[in-house]
Amino acid sequence: MKALSQQTATISFCLSIALTLVGLGGSVLAQAAHPLVGPWHGGIEVPPGIALRMQVNFKLDGESLQAEMLIPEQTAAVLPLEKVSFVEDRVSFELPAGIGRATYSGALKDGRISGVFQQNGMKGTFHLQPGPLPAPQVEPLPGKHEEVLISAGANSLAGTLSQPEGQGPFPALLLITGSGGQTRDEEVAGFAIFRELTRFFLTQGWAVLRCDDRGIGSSTGDAATVTTHTNTDDAEAALRWLMARKEVDAQRIGVLGHSEGGVIAPILAGRVPSIAFLVLLAPACVRGDELLYRQGELLLRAGGGPSSMVTAKKALQAALFHWMRTGEGRAEAEALVREEALAARAQMPAKMREASTEEAFVEDYIKTAWRQMDNPWMRTFIDLDPAPHLSALNCPVLALFGARDLQVPASQSRPALEAAFADKPKLLHCVTIPKANHLFQAALTGGVHEYTTLKKEFVPGMLEELAAFLRARAAAAKH
Repeated sequence: MKALSQQTATISFCLSIALTLVGLGGSVLAQAAHPLVGPWHGGIEVPPGIALRMQVNFKLDGESLQAEMLIPEQTAAVLPLEKVSFVEDRVSFELPAGIGRATYSGALKDGRISGVFQQNGMKGTFHLQPGPLPAPQVEPLPGKHEEVLISAGANSLAGTLSQPEGQGPFPALLLITGSGGQTRDEEVAGFAIFRELTRFFLTQGWAVLRCDDRGIGSSTGDAATVTTHTNTDDAEAALRWLMARKEVDAQRIGVLGHSEGGVIAPILAGRVPSIAFLVLLAPACVRGDELLYRQGELLLRAGGGPSSMVTAKKALQAALFHWMRTGEGRAEAEALVREEALAARAQMPAKMREASTEEAFVEDYIKTAWRQMDNPWMRTFIDLDPAPHLSALNCPVLALFGARDLQVPASQSRPALEAAFADKPKLLHCVTIPKANHLFQAALTGGVHEYTTLKKEFVPGMLEELAAFLRARAAAAKH
């Protein structure tokens, strides 16, 4: 669950970049006679050896220069920048962050902007040139592909229906993304998880439907108001659309959910009992607040946080959850956020502390904390219990967990899932994949800071488990 991990990013510089990149809506640029107005693309080079693509969109609001930033490896959304300045040939802007804002200062020369990027005393370089980011060069998917629009209440979901070569009707899979605004490819840190899964499923003879989330990509709607329940509504609309397609065998449609999608899929199966099977990748199988407590602890420890910080983090989460549920205790919760900010700052090297004043650091930290917590999705998720939906399932289920997943730890969710199937164990096949992180990459520690540097491929053993399960489903359908 990508969005959840960002609550605990308080130490690692690379993790701090991920913390800043929480989705806000994109916009269409106004054209004006100004040397910067329009899209610029390039990259950020951050030691040690991390390279991130970036696009900055400059625009004029009256006489005021404004800008937004997109870093595809971190988010599908566009982020507003502050303190945007262009004086003579000097260009600068800032990206607010909970643990110290990122500053960019460079110069426009020969049609190119080059300069220095800084955050918390760490430095890197950046460069920009006119035009939007070019589409990444990827190997085309096999089979046939149709761009589709699916009615989902007042909204439209934009997606792609992919079919293998040959004559249908084909068995099919609906893919459901994890938390945070995701496009149909579910691209995280440059790894297009759902595009690569689609490639694999097509080679196995399965059709695939995948869609942009509400308010993301080409889908309409307000991404700021989504919850797990509205995401389930959208998944149901997509599933019923898929079941009506003549190219698809309606009796052989399965649903695959990753992370929060693994929470949604069982709820959806309760609404649509004809679903043939479920594939759950890193599914959260405990109540939302329990997951967040454990996730917070693991990510803090992975970032080098001491035990005292872990204890303080849990107390802070409990205070925030209490306020979200009751509307009471905001002052107490904010005081704990302030204490956490000061503790995080105290753990930084002196050079990093000197990069911003204590007051500015704490103010940015508090603003980020409230933005992350005070939203419909989080308010719903903390009390969402998957157990009743899992216990009600009556179809075959494959559940894959990552042994090094710190966002949905297998040690917590797998036992809960197996307990839900205690009276029907033959329906459940659970596997914990060695070395796998939350994205099912081969990881060193499982920390979020590794996502951008790991190979953009699935860990050995993961696709083999999927293939074996699909073969079993195909064989069962023949009898």
